[in-house]
Amino acid sequence: MARMLYKDIYFDTHCHTEFSFDSSMSIEGAMAKAASLGIGLVTTEHVDLNNMDVGGFEINFDIDSYFREYAGKRGETLLLGIETGIDMENIEKNRWMVEDHPFDMVIGSMHSMKHLDVSRPSDFREMTAAEFYRDYLKETARTVAANPFIDTLAHLDYPSRYLRLSPRNVRYNDAKMEFDELFDVLVSNDITLELNLRRPLQGDVLESLRSILEGYRSCGGRFVTLGSDAHNTDQIGANFREGLVLLKETGLAPCTYQERTRILYSGW
Repeated sequence: MARMLYKDIYFDTHCHTEFSFDSSMSIEGAMAKAASLGIGLVTTEHVDLNNMDVGGFEINFDIDSYFREYAGKRGETLLLGIETGIDMENIEKNRWMVEDHPFDMVIGSMHSMKHLDVSRPSDFREMTAAEFYRDYLKETARTVAANPFIDTLAHLDYPSRYLRLSPRNVRYNDAKMEFDELFDVLVSNDITLELNLRRPLQGDVLESLRSILEGYRSCGGRFVTLGSDAHNTDQIGANFREGLVLLKETGLAPCTYQERTRILYSGW
């Protein structure tokens, strides 16, 4: 049995600094904000090999420069990760990228499906939430199974932020078979599910995410990472307290990663 490793402070495991195309947040500002909240931070800069340009901005960054610039700041409260867009066309490139560099944590994200941007409403008009998510979850399960070298799967609710779905948020029972298929892939490959805290945990968003976490738990899921998906300092640690409460209520344990190893929390 693997030895359990623990930390004394919680980590926001998903944030973007100026190495990401859509953020200008300095690492100094990010660290200062995290310190003021009494939490640690994992930087997870964007790379999407299947969607290299959005609005004229390249979704890529110089990984070697990233490590050179941030290595001296890396320590007990700052860990260095990456958020990579996973797909079926760039499996070996993504594998090389994450395994050839000393990341603490690798987030896998489904920003596209069948070459369509899942944040673009015009590509999925007239679909209900259940109809969309049945396709999205099946494609996510297939893609994660082909990219098992990631540590955590990010923001399952990502499409609900942007698409004009009806209703806006999906429940576990709306696509139970597809959720179960995906959760079985995560559990069998020891990949952690992320609870993304970009949206406030209240109302319909809260009930949607609660049902998904309960479904994950029923399929054998045990661990969850908490990530604000911050792109500016005000977003760091957002909704963290509510996220921890939700994990308690659903019987799941928060974690982070260091040197690609899952780390639990001593106070949990």
